[in-house]
Amino acid sequence: MQQVSIGYKLSDRPSRNTRPSSPTDIRSTLSSQADFVQGPKLSACKYLRACIDEALRLCHPIPGGAVIAGPTYPAGTVVGCAAWAMGRDEAVYRDWNLFPPERWMPSSHAESPTSEADVKELKKDFHPFSMGAMNCAGQTLPLLELMLVGAKTVWGTDFRLAPRYHCW
Repeated sequence: MQQVSIGYKLSDRPSRNTRPSSPTDIRSTLSSQADFVQGPKLSACKYLRACIDEALRLCHPIPGGAVIAGPTYPAGTVVGCAAWAMGRDEAVYRDWNLFPPERWMPSSHAESPTSEADVKELKKDFHPFSMGAMNCAGQTLPLLELMLVGAKTVWGTDFRLAPRYHCW
């Protein structure tokens, strides 16, 4: 599902794909099939990772939830919040209904300045694989798969939406 989301959103915003670490940057960073392995070259694809985080924000893999013990709730009370709702919280994600992967990357661009502190604040509210006792222990594997498949797809394919599909 995340690969479909990433592909759709990237193809729906061609003018934004000229930024650093866009498909052109992936093609220059990963110059051959041998580069498609976990390591520094794949990790250098920061925009791709930002696209993955943005896709996970909008199309989460699992519902969230946590166990809270404290004065307001009896110990052991399970309180859940839908990850879908968390990823669309206007108080956290300005322009929550858009797909700007740049929100996950510190930047001094005049059009959308984002500080390290802004990104850290976003990540405090970003839990695509749940948290606490329900946190996915194997979350690094799907993230690596998303990076590899996403990089390989963008590297080897020029894609765009058909004209009539410019709304999800």
